[in-house]
Amino acid sequence: MDLNQKLLETLEEIYGSRNPNTSRFGSTSLGEIADDLCLSKSLITKLTSGTATQGMYERCLNNLDRVRIAKSLVKHNEQLESQIADKSGKKLKIIILTLLGSLLALAVIFYLNFANSYNQNGVFKDASSFLDNFFNPDFDSPSFLPYVPSDKVQEYCPCSGYEGDWVLAKPYIIPIPFKKPGLYYLAKSSDVKLKCASSAEKEIKGKKMHGFEIMKHELWMDTKHEPLVPKYFDAKKKQYTKEFYNLDFESNPRFERVSEFTSFFYNTFQITESEVIRKGEPAGRYASYVNENAVSKYKIDLNEILNHVLGNMIKVSCEDIPNPFCNPNSLIEGESTLNFNCEFSIATENLGYGGTYPYVKGFKLINQHYSNNLLCNCTEDKSD
Repeated sequence: MDLNQKLLETLEEIYGSRNPNTSRFGSTSLGEIADDLCLSKSLITKLTSGTATQGMYERCLNNLDRVRIAKSLVKHNEQLESQIADKSGKKLKIIILTLLGSLLALAVIFYLNFANSYNQNGVFKDASSFLDNFFNPDFDSPSFLPYVPSDKVQEYCPCSGYEGDWVLAKPYIIPIPFKKPGLYYLAKSSDVKLKCASSAEKEIKGKKMHGFEIMKHELWMDTKHEPLVPKYFDAKKKQYTKEFYNLDFESNPRFERVSEFTSFFYNTFQITESEVIRKGEPAGRYASYVNENAVSKYKIDLNEILNHVLGNMIKVSCEDIPNPFCNPNSLIEGESTLNFNCEFSIATENLGYGGTYPYVKGFKLINQHYSNNLLCNCTEDKSD
């Protein structure tokens, strides 16, 4: 059977007959079905129209099976509750035990639904998509931290122009203190959801933003253990060399990947006409891949690195930057970036030159929520 046809038949089985004119199954709208399945409205439209991929159909059908079972259990529980009101004694105890069993089954269904986001090794398949339903729902969906609605974007200018999806503008490298030279941290990618902070206070309305960030990192080891100085760091000038910035771990066989991991950050951005102020705070991390051979060969305590070295990235100071988009209408998808000069200090610094670890963390706008004309244009003549 065609997967699209199977999906439509399953939706009709669970929700009722399809009405193509109203995009409903029974009395349930596509939007409500999308909420049941934790899908975006654009994806449920793709699925019903027959333009989704095979993987999308398979995942959706699996979730529909869970919805079917959950609805059946809820109905069964309602019947049991009705019986409890009329029964007593031994029969009541049996009914209560049955009810508890049904509730336990519902908990198992929830667990299986959550576990569907994990692979066989117990780590997330894709943290970005897992959190996307909360951080980046459709514009008309209820949300704890929604995008600014279209009728209020002018009230929340300029931050309404910054709302949307941002990514790491460029990977950056930080040398990691270790008993042998050559351990490096590579910040490879980042996905950030930027949203205006809802507020009626004039001082921050339209000027403060929440930034939810998921970063992908890697640890690499130089198998030759070449010291940082002098090839990669100029001790006299106290700065990294061109060779350091040109490091390409994947193409150079002398480097071996030690691990891959994902971190979660909560950022706040304060936006004024003259500057952008960012503050970041780590909210947890997990390893998605570990090269056990490398960890054993180089005697790397990965927990120590993740929890006490990289875990200390809260000890980061980033400079405020001049606001390059004081006119928010100048923001352009795929081009506009916010680049922060940062310094990372580690208590166990032992790389032989002292000081902090400089790097640039840049964010590039790739998907702007609102890009129509905004009225808070700071370049306008304000003399009158």
